[in-house]
Amino acid sequence: MEQKNKFPYEGFTLGMAAVDTVPVVLFAAGGAIAAGRLQSVWFVLGVVLCTAAGGCKAGWKYVLALRRQDVPLLQRMFRVLMPSGFGLMLFSVPFAPAAWGGLASALVSMPSLACLLPGCAGIALMVWFGTGEKHENARANWAEQWTNIAAQGFFLLALLLA
Repeated sequence: MEQKNKFPYEGFTLGMAAVDTVPVVLFAAGGAIAAGRLQSVWFVLGVVLCTAAGGCKAGWKYVLALRRQDVPLLQRMFRVLMPSGFGLMLFSVPFAPAAWGGLASALVSMPSLACLLPGCAGIALMVWFGTGEKHENARANWAEQWTNIAAQGFFLLALLLA
């Protein structure tokens, strides 16, 4: 007989939660570098919201690992804060066109471009991962995390080289 009340997030460990904080830190660092170049309050607010979204998702995994309890609000906050943050970042473009142009020019020049392209590929893969319904699958979450770490690491390196 199959157990009905089985915890649906088997394999969501403390290690997984800890690894999930790495791309959040990498994104925040890259966001801080970009914000310093762009000098836009809207961009900074977007970075803060996206970082908070990542923190909510990592926090959700910590609760799953430590308390074996699902807190759907944390996962929902990720789905609200992440697009809102990226929306604010895009909203900042017309308010600082020269700064955005300068940053874009630096990012599409070598050696930054060599890091920007795999970062973009990683984000495209993350979007593809996000279309699946494997939120309870620990293996799928690990694949997403390592992809996100690589993508955020490449973006950070591109910004450092710009």
